[in-house]
Amino acid sequence: MNTTLKIIGIALFYIITIGSGIVMHKQGRPFKPMLAMIHKLLALAIIVFTILLVRNAVAEAIPDTLTIILFSLTMLLMISLFVTGAMLSGEKEMPKIILILHDIATYVTPVTGGISFFLLFSN
Repeated sequence: MNTTLKIIGIALFYIITIGSGIVMHKQGRPFKPMLAMIHKLLALAIIVFTILLVRNAVAEAIPDTLTIILFSLTMLLMISLFVTGAMLSGEKEMPKIILILHDIATYVTPVTGGISFFLLFSN
């Protein structure tokens, strides 16, 4: 499978994950277990596939400093999505700032990831 299809696959998973998160948010608590599980598994798949794709690309060519910084930021944002998502899915109501941080990371992650992929594969 070529790299472009892999990136499109990751992007589609991300869009579906955002969609399931929006549905969960609109339905409110308690979250439907099946939808929450799908949301979490898709998010995990995104991280795994992104790491594998980047690892293979880095094995072929050494990326520049900006690309490394952006991928590092992307991975930190993905980790923050997992942490804030776990906090939001718990039994206890979280402070509004946790939801705001989750929302910000949701929309910044594909931007930094997309720029990173462009920089990594445009050479």
